[in-house]
Amino acid sequence: MNPSLVKRTIAVAALLVTSSLIAACDQHSRDPSTETFTVYEDAPKMSLVDLGAPGNSLGDVYHFFAPLHSERGGPVTGEESAQKLW
Repeated sequence: MNPSLVKRTIAVAALLVTSSLIAACDQHSRDPSTETFTVYEDAPKMSLVDLGAPGNSLGDVYHFFAPLHSERGGPVTGEESAQKLW
């Protein structure tokens, strides 16, 4: 799989998770905070459903899953899964 595509997919997933968390937190508090939230993600396991023309083409779907940790090398505390349509 194309390494730059994997990096872009991971970046988009991280952005989606972060923006969802920010939106959820914003609904509960309007006060400024000095707290930080850090999540560590294992390398995602990618799966391609290749529809249409062989190779990267319109209609392809990438699914991925990755365990999340609250500390580097710590126990799994959650999971992330998403898909990217080509």
